[in-house]
Amino acid sequence: MLPSIGEADRVVAISRNTRDLCLARAIAPEKVAAVLPMLRTTIATTRQEAGCILYAFAEDVSEPGVLRIVERWESWETLAAHGKAAHMKAWGEFLRSTATVLEREVIAYDAGATKPL
Repeated sequence: MLPSIGEADRVVAISRNTRDLCLARAIAPEKVAAVLPMLRTTIATTRQEAGCILYAFAEDVSEPGVLRIVERWESWETLAAHGKAAHMKAWGEFLRSTATVLEREVIAYDAGATKPL
């Protein structure tokens, strides 16, 4: 089971109008290296999308195979368009064929007021 995304993992928005997602995907640790080339392409393409403010992946250092994903979008509409993009369909198909996703967790935040910590 994936560890829960706690307070320390939350994204602080830079604007009252941003939409933030925290995701975690668990894949077999031995498959991580196989997904990296396609992942790099997916990240680069996504970062060029209209409305993308932040799109980042990182493997959890304490739990090999758990990929933490943070996304920040200008609006729910730009996030929805991202989900329908051709490169995201290709990424999903690639994952299904290359590395079984063992677990998945997605949390969306509608950011409000922010303050430096």
